[in-house]
Amino acid sequence: MNTYQILSIIGVPSLISTIIGFLFGYIMKLKRSDDAVKAGIRGLLMCRLLEIYNDCIELGFADYDTKQLFESLYTQYHALGGNGTMTGYYARILELPDGKGGENT
Repeated sequence: MNTYQILSIIGVPSLISTIIGFLFGYIMKLKRSDDAVKAGIRGLLMCRLLEIYNDCIELGFADYDTKQLFESLYTQYHALGGNGTMTGYYARILELPDGKGGENT
């Protein structure tokens, strides 16, 4: 075996392992970035859900559209890995009357 063949045998696996290492590092960086974006969106959704909840509790009712909005935001919050913190708020919003008159339709 000559020097060229020996270097080829050593060089190709090194090149392949370098490429695999780079790709693995890049994928992990993307995952960390993705996790940070999800956590940020989850935090914004939670903030908005709490705003809606506090407004409705203060008013003493939640109309149909508000309940639908809350449900939609809650579903996305939960899909992003939100814990059970908002589940109790969600149940209380749905129990509120639909209008100022106190009737729950």
